[in-house]
Amino acid sequence: MKKKQLLFLLILIFIISISLTYSFFYIYKIQEVNTIDVTVEFKNSDSISFITDTDALRFGKISLQGVATREINLANNKDYDMLVKIKDYGETKEWLTYSNNDFLLKPKQNKNISFTIFAPNEEQYIGNHTGKVKIFFLRP
Repeated sequence: MKKKQLLFLLILIFIISISLTYSFFYIYKIQEVNTIDVTVEFKNSDSISFITDTDALRFGKISLQGVATREINLANNKDYDMLVKIKDYGETKEWLTYSNNDFLLKPKQNKNISFTIFAPNEEQYIGNHTGKVKIFFLRP
């Protein structure tokens, strides 16, 4: 009897998950996806680097246990609201955080998003690391 209840519960959870996923993509349509490269070099010394590139999130050289922040500006030039979702991938994923995610951008509105890398303490991570950030603009 308990096995039947457990099986029923698992099937119910599966159906609800599928329904929620479908309804999300049915309600919101992807209008645009921007992919941004992320690069960082962890070093075992106190060094400072300044990188002013605007074509990627280049954090430069960071000492172990150091922190670096880059900022981008998102603009909605459309005549309708856009839902913004941010996803990160690759090696930098475990150290990268961002100030905002899953938010509504009104027409003609701009919003600054801060991306911060927290360097680990372990020497095994010394070297160059890469990743990607994808920014999805969805229309309700």
